[in-house]
Amino acid sequence: MTAIPKSLWLVGALAGVVSGMLGVGGGLVIGPALILLGMPLRRATGTALALIPFIAATAVVAEVLLAPQNIYVGLASAVFAGGIVGVKLGAIIDKAISDSLLHNLFLLLLIVFAVSNIYASLDSPSAVTVSQIIELHAQHYFYAAVFGVFAGACSALFGVGGGVVVVPALVAAVNGINFQEASAISLLAMVPTAALAARNAYKKQRIDVVLAKYLAIVCLPGAVAGVALRNYSLNHNQLQLCFAAFLLYVALRILRRGPTPGT
Repeated sequence: MTAIPKSLWLVGALAGVVSGMLGVGGGLVIGPALILLGMPLRRATGTALALIPFIAATAVVAEVLLAPQNIYVGLASAVFAGGIVGVKLGAIIDKAISDSLLHNLFLLLLIVFAVSNIYASLDSPSAVTVSQIIELHAQHYFYAAVFGVFAGACSALFGVGGGVVVVPALVAAVNGINFQEASAISLLAMVPTAALAARNAYKKQRIDVVLAKYLAIVCLPGAVAGVALRNYSLNHNQLQLCFAAFLLYVALRILRRGPTPGT
């Protein structure tokens, strides 16, 4: 695919903003959009995955410049360590799974993420809070590593960065951590984890390199904008609701379309 539909420019920009703001890789926006345009599932997720390391790296640089206090290198390293195992596990599962089953799992993933976004959006909007010193214990690093395993497997199988797992899990498991900090940690860990998964996808020729390069033009500035929005305003409830509605719409379209075999 070399001709870029105009709608994909908007999709790419949206993916960048959502990535930077919510600490996710953007694959859940780009991948489904490519599938709806007729690209085979495995190639669509691979192409989306190719963009995630660059989107996450851009967001991390923006985070360092705007709010460096949100980044906890230790927790990000634990997530990354688990992510290495998860990526390898995902690659093994990918070889043993049929297109039909992968299709159904992807649908389930979309629905689960949509519901989680709706649930999160029901919380009352919070005012911007000042980062506090978090007391970390050994079990927090263990939890982060476990979250990384699952996130890495999702990266390899579905072309998502794993932030949809890591961010809410960190907020729930580590006392005192807020959404901004969890998102920053997720993005930092996502850079090497998604890069490994993208490398595997490239070896399997699942990436449309030309399309990925074009989408990067709008994805990367969008990621910077998303980080700025997250750090200067927490009124992202409406964005979460819109994102959830989009995921449910995509799930319905994919369900009607049926599995799209091939690479």
